[in-house]
Amino acid sequence: MKITVVSDSHIGQRIPAFPLDFLKRISNIDAIVHCGDYTSMDAVKILMEKADFFGVYGNMDDDDVRKALPEIEIFDVGKYSIAITHGWGSPYSIDERVYAFIRENHPDKKFDLIFYGHSHIPSDTSIEGTRLLNPGALSGNIGEKFGSFGILSVDEDTIDWKIEKILQ
Repeated sequence: MKITVVSDSHIGQRIPAFPLDFLKRISNIDAIVHCGDYTSMDAVKILMEKADFFGVYGNMDDDDVRKALPEIEIFDVGKYSIAITHGWGSPYSIDERVYAFIRENHPDKKFDLIFYGHSHIPSDTSIEGTRLLNPGALSGNIGEKFGSFGILSVDEDTIDWKIEKILQ
């Protein structure tokens, strides 16, 4: 299974629309995960039309997005359990805050992967056996001239994660 993981697209705020290069590159995927900060339901709907969709709202999303999407979403891909949330605060130790937040809200569940955004910095860390993945910001990463998104490839026994860059 091939999953596109995106966050912080900020459509209409930081960039006018989803980059055409991004839309072309996600044309043959099985699912889309978005970690919040779309900014409008129009942006959410565009992604929902592309593939199976899993997403949460972010701190910059309007009320329509907040009403339509949860703060945490949980789903499984094969034997892997996955959680999604947006994140908050400083980029320093954001992975630890996100991990603690998911554990507090789901204390009886063990997650293999947690996707999050907010920091506009791609990241791949592990805490207590859970891998935390941040695809960076589609609308542009801090200190860079590009945005990014992630591609997660999952089969029965392996998970492969890579960051794809989008020029701004």
